[in-house]
Amino acid sequence: MKKILFRQIGIAFLVITFLLFGGVSFYEFHSQRARCFAELNDMLDEVIKSYESSLVTIDELIASFEDDYINRAKAIDYMLLNDADSSNIDNELKKLQSFMEVLSIHLVDDSGIIQASSNDESIGLDLKAHAETSEFWDLIQNPDSNATAIDMNTRSLLSNEPRIYIAIKSSLPNYSILQIGVNPSALADVIKSSTIQTIIAQMPTLPTKAAFVVNKATGKLESITRNNDQEVNIRNAETPEKFVKVLENCTNGKLVYINNELRYLTTRDCGDTILAAYVDADLVYRTAWTQLFYAFIVITLVSLAMLITLYYHINEYVIKDIQSISKNVQQMLLGNYHVTFSSKHKTEFSSISGLLNDWKASYKNKTERMSHIVESVAANVGAFECLQSIHQNFFSDNMQQLLNVDDMIWQTISKSEDSFRLYIDSLINSCTQGEYIYANDQFLKISAFKQDDAYYGTITNCTKEVLESRKMQAEAETDSLTSVLNRAGFRKRIELQLAEKTNEAFC
Repeated sequence: MKKILFRQIGIAFLVITFLLFGGVSFYEFHSQRARCFAELNDMLDEVIKSYESSLVTIDELIASFEDDYINRAKAIDYMLLNDADSSNIDNELKKLQSFMEVLSIHLVDDSGIIQASSNDESIGLDLKAHAETSEFWDLIQNPDSNATAIDMNTRSLLSNEPRIYIAIKSSLPNYSILQIGVNPSALADVIKSSTIQTIIAQMPTLPTKAAFVVNKATGKLESITRNNDQEVNIRNAETPEKFVKVLENCTNGKLVYINNELRYLTTRDCGDTILAAYVDADLVYRTAWTQLFYAFIVITLVSLAMLITLYYHINEYVIKDIQSISKNVQQMLLGNYHVTFSSKHKTEFSSISGLLNDWKASYKNKTERMSHIVESVAANVGAFECLQSIHQNFFSDNMQQLLNVDDMIWQTISKSEDSFRLYIDSLINSCTQGEYIYANDQFLKISAFKQDDAYYGTITNCTKEVLESRKMQAEAETDSLTSVLNRAGFRKRIELQLAEKTNEAFC
C-alpha cells in the first residue's frame, strides 16, 4: 500500500506541477506581451509629449524668424537710404542680397510695380495682377510707416518655387514697400530640431527596439530612430497603400514581420502622419523563457519540498500506524494474544487501536468461553470452529482428549483449518460402527457442518455408553452361571444367521 500510495501522490504532484507550470507559462507570456506593448506605448507617449512640448518652441522660433528677417529688411532699407549709390540701385540690391542671405530684394512703387530688384527678371512685375500677393497690396495702401506684411507659404511669380516673402514700408523716395524673398528651407532649418521627425531621429534606442514616423498620404518613411535599420519593410505590404493600411490596423498592437524579423508593432494616428514603434519578438520570448526557467526551478523546489513534507507526515502519522496494526493483527491470528495495538500519535488510529484491543480481548477469550459453555453441558462433549477467512481454529479445551491423540498429532491437525477438517472427514468416512465412529480405541459421535468459509460442529465421546450397552446386552443373552447362550440369545443368533443367508441368496 505504501508504494501505491506514494506513487499515486507522486503522479498527482507531477501533474499539478506541470499544470501549474503551464498556467505560469501562459501568464508569463501574456504578461510579457502586455508589458512589451506598454513599453512601446510609453515610447510613443514620450515622443508625442516631446512634440507637444516643442510646439510652443516652434511658435517662438517662427516669431523669432519673422522678427529676424523684418530686421534684415529694415537694415537693407536703412543702408539703401544712407549708404547706397542711388544711381545704380539694382547693383546695390544684388550686393545686399548676398550680404543679407536672402533670395531676392524688390522695391515696389505705389502702383504695385517692382521698380528695382536684385533679380533683373522681376523688374516690371505688377503685384496687383496676382491674387497671391494681396497681402502686399494692403501694405502698399497702409499709411502706417511701421506696418509689415508676411506670407510664409507662397510661391515665386517667376519660378513657382516655394517662397517666404516679408515686406516693410520703405523710407526711400519713389518706393512704397521693400520686399525680400526667403527660401522656406531657412525656416525649416530653424524649427527642424522641434519636429516630430527630428525628435524620433535623435531618440536613443536599443538595436532591438525602434520608433518611426510615416507620411499617411504617401506611405513614405519620414524618420526612424538612429540606432536601427533605416528602412521598414512589412511582409505582404509591398505598396504604400498596403503599408499604411497595416500601420492603421496596429493601433492595438500586433505581431508582424518587419525586415524579415518577427516583431511586436504598435502605432498611433497623428493626423497627417502615423507614429509607430516596434520591438523584436525574440527579446520578449527570451525574457519570458528566462523568467519561466527560474519559475520552473522555484515550482520544482517547492513541489519537492511539499512532496517530502507530505511523505514524512503520511509515513509518520499514517503508514507506521497501519504497519503496526497490520503486524499485530497477523501475530494475533497466529495465536499470539500478547500483542498490544497502539498509535504513536493522537490521531484517528488511536480510536482504531482501542477498538482492536477490545476485539483482541474478545477474540482471545472466545475459546475459553466456548470451552466453558461446552463443559457446562457435558464433560464428554467438545466443540470446534474453523474459519478459513482468518485462518484460525477454535477448540474447546477437551478436544485433544476427546480425539485421544498425542501432542504431535494434535499440533499437526490443529495448526490449520484444512488439516483439522481433513482429519475429521477421514474419521467420518472410515471406522464407522453403527451410529458411532470407532477411532483411537473409543466410540465417537461427530456432528460437522460446512457453511461458507466456516467448518464447525461437536464431538461426543460415547465409549462409556456403548460399552455399558454391550455389557447389558451380553448379560441378557447368556446364562449368568454357565455363560452359555440362553433362549433369547440363541434366538437372536438364529435370526442373524437367517438374515445373512437371505442376503446372500438375493446377491
